[in-house]
Amino acid sequence: MRLLPTLALICLLGLGGCSYTFRVEAVMVDGRLAFVPDTASRGRAKCVSHVMVMDAAAPTADSHAEWSQTAHVWRDHGGYACTDRFPLFYGEALNGEDDAGTSASGEVAAQPLREGVIYVVMIASGAMGYGGGRFRLLPDGRVENLGQPVLIGEDAPLVTPRL
Repeated sequence: MRLLPTLALICLLGLGGCSYTFRVEAVMVDGRLAFVPDTASRGRAKCVSHVMVMDAAAPTADSHAEWSQTAHVWRDHGGYACTDRFPLFYGEALNGEDDAGTSASGEVAAQPLREGVIYVVMIASGAMGYGGGRFRLLPDGRVENLGQPVLIGEDAPLVTPRL
């Protein structure tokens, strides 16, 4: 049954005629880590309404609160009004108003990132755009992009854990 939540998410993303997906790339801008939509994506992502950065190898937990504490290294909510634009710098607070009222239930202040650790970044753009990517910091100060997250089972980064 681990496949069921993944299939449901894929179906939901495909149902909306106006929804779209995009790849997220991690880049260094003046020595700071930032996230941008991949130029090969359709280019529709112009703003940021939600961001999550997670340690890809963090252990899963039985409750959402425990999972957020072990996996998330940064999580912030802005809002669907698209006041926050790309590039999105790691750790910068989103300025938009959280229309969904979710900020009280899940913001995580940016934690220091470690070299060599694989991280997953998920970004919502407005109410209908969803993007993701995987990256790691290299010892020489560069960032390596590792492609999109893989949707496998209920422990996948795009799937909400069991509550």
